[in-house]
Amino acid sequence: MTAVGEQQGTPPEMTSSWTPQAHAERLDAERRERQELAHRIGRTLAAEFNDRQVEGGGWRHQVAPVNFVSVLLTHPSGMSLSLTHEGSYRKDAAGRRLTVRDGYPSEYCGWRAEPVTVGIDTSSESKARQIIRRLLPDYLSTFGAARAMQQRVQEETRSRQRLNRRMQDVLPALRAAPYEQPHAVDARKQSHWSAAQHRPDGASAPRAHCSGSVRLADDASSAEVLKLTNVPADLLLEILALVNAQSVLEGRVMPRMISPQRPELPAAPTVIHV
Repeated sequence: MTAVGEQQGTPPEMTSSWTPQAHAERLDAERRERQELAHRIGRTLAAEFNDRQVEGGGWRHQVAPVNFVSVLLTHPSGMSLSLTHEGSYRKDAAGRRLTVRDGYPSEYCGWRAEPVTVGIDTSSESKARQIIRRLLPDYLSTFGAARAMQQRVQEETRSRQRLNRRMQDVLPALRAAPYEQPHAVDARKQSHWSAAQHRPDGASAPRAHCSGSVRLADDASSAEVLKLTNVPADLLLEILALVNAQSVLEGRVMPRMISPQRPELPAAPTVIHV
């Protein structure tokens, strides 16, 4: 018997299994196991899609470096399918399913096909068959519209970039709004300028005769001048004259060739009957 209050010895094998090093090694082994499972799922599913000539083949897989199964299938057309292990806390087979979502261009903001789920432990043939039957029809019906929207948005972005460069050449004081992200500055919709000559670093800044802001349309075909302040009187008249579509034309008269003069026709004789 062991006396009350006396501590019993812990077996050496139990002590060593709960050390921080052993715990880290166990987590690393589990992570590698999940990565190998993700690669196996992605590799076999991509091969199954290619064997079935889904959208002509060419599918490839990628695995995200995360602590759960996450596979991405990509196609040369830009289509993509992501398979992610969600709900692992669920019991039994419900916790062994992958959520399959379709991928769209970032410019697309329309309706998207609803995701489906497939079993992790099912065969690649079963996974491919369920995805093709339950997800691909809705995906294919919307992906064309997504690509068209992507191309339109990209062309509008290029148009704004060109107009912003021209505006900058005309008015060097033009600046992007402070909230604009660096990658979106060149294609920004709203710009502003100030008549004040100051910068936080003390360097000289380009000046303007007045302060104001302007907002471009999506396709840069027009703009909305939101505000003009402290406009000098002479500049005001120039701006109003430019806005006036019925302004008087200016220039000089230029000579032009005219046809030679023709003699006047004689008067017709008058006949009087008596």
